[in-house]
Amino acid sequence: MYQCFCQLEQSYQRVKETISTLSNHPSGTLNIACSNVFSKYHMPHILSQFKKLYPQIEVHLKSGFSHYRYREFLEGKFHVCIIRGDHSWAEHKRKLWQDPLCIFSKYPLQTELLPSYPYIHYVTDPTLQGVLDEWWYAHFSQPPLTTIETDAMDTNLKMVQEDLGFTLLSKSCGQDFPDLHTEPLINKDGTILTRDTWMYYRNNYEQLTSVKAFVDFINEQKY
Repeated sequence: MYQCFCQLEQSYQRVKETISTLSNHPSGTLNIACSNVFSKYHMPHILSQFKKLYPQIEVHLKSGFSHYRYREFLEGKFHVCIIRGDHSWAEHKRKLWQDPLCIFSKYPLQTELLPSYPYIHYVTDPTLQGVLDEWWYAHFSQPPLTTIETDAMDTNLKMVQEDLGFTLLSKSCGQDFPDLHTEPLINKDGTILTRDTWMYYRNNYEQLTSVKAFVDFINEQKY
């Protein structure tokens, strides 16, 4: 019974989307997958402006770790995917934002002594964790001295704010904590380690007026 209901719901959504393409005004449903960071600091303003231009479009947004949202996008659950990380996607994509990865601490630290300082670990997206691990072990032979582990960015940074240790996060994550000291992570070649945000969408995006309207709207923005 449940599978039958799901099939009927999918059929209904397809009919709605097909009808929307016949309208002079963009309408229909728009399903967006988005990373936590971009959802928090960019999407509220983006969606507010978009809805003012296209009030007939019904927007559904699901945020979360980039790794999981991208997998669901590949499974066809979303029209557009805005996540961190450059994936081998064969269809349309656009880089939206470049965010330096940084050391967050209450006071300036000596980078070469990081393994001796208490580390506050944020349980993050598996792909980002791989990037951070690769940077760490390119510079140090021993693991970080993890004393606290959290699953929320704000909790993580509040611990840092109380001088309980340092953490590694994207620079934008500290917008609500301007008093913290940040130091960009430097690669062996002297470049700053960054985490880029990309928008992924399919070649047939123009077939649905709701998706075309959103993609065109984002492509007109400057980040």
